[in-house]
Amino acid sequence: MKVLWMSINPALYRPGPFGNWSTALETALLKYHGDELQLAVAFESDREEPFKVRQDGVDYYPVLCTLPHSRIDERWAVLRAGLLAAIDDFRPDVIHCFGTEWLHGAIAREISVPVVVHMQGFLNIYHEMMAMAFPKARPPWYSMRGMKSRLRGLIRRPTAMNRDAFEREVMRANRYFMGRTTWDRNIVKYYTPPRILCTSTRRRPFDPRSIRPQAPGNSAPGQSCGC
Repeated sequence: MKVLWMSINPALYRPGPFGNWSTALETALLKYHGDELQLAVAFESDREEPFKVRQDGVDYYPVLCTLPHSRIDERWAVLRAGLLAAIDDFRPDVIHCFGTEWLHGAIAREISVPVVVHMQGFLNIYHEMMAMAFPKARPPWYSMRGMKSRLRGLIRRPTAMNRDAFEREVMRANRYFMGRTTWDRNIVKYYTPPRILCTSTRRRPFDPRSIRPQAPGNSAPGQSCGC
């Protein structure tokens, strides 16, 4: 079976110093099911790279996209073109998208290949909870920190609303979902009958004290300490 992952993380192509869930999952798949699966990974990249790189038996498709989330329609147009090119080249039997909070799951609207979305979080609920955590009745000017926080929230609100709307489109565009918690099941159930419950791999242990802050833009998405 040919499986194409779509993710923001480059997995073992560029694992970083601490690894993350995608490196753990890819390691497990190759170890226990390497003879049964042919794996490819299409991921967002912040640098110019070859269209396809074959490494340790896995095909990697870096999709260059440096547009901010505030330009979500333009961002999706770039990602869509790169993802469709990867699909056309790899010809997968199934596509596995990680997370509704990212844009990849919308590819289900464009193709006939089965797509399964792995639930990771849900921005719509998170953004609502964040709004509740800062009641409007509380004056934002009680401190300089409060004023800055409120200002950042006002600036980012349009982007958050656009991402929420796109996430709802991803949910409506897909029929197949994977999750490991009752939380995942209930979110999916709101949009469509839940399909699959599964377990998840975890990253290898590391000492948090060894993490050094990095300047913005110095690491690829998911490279430093992604969950």
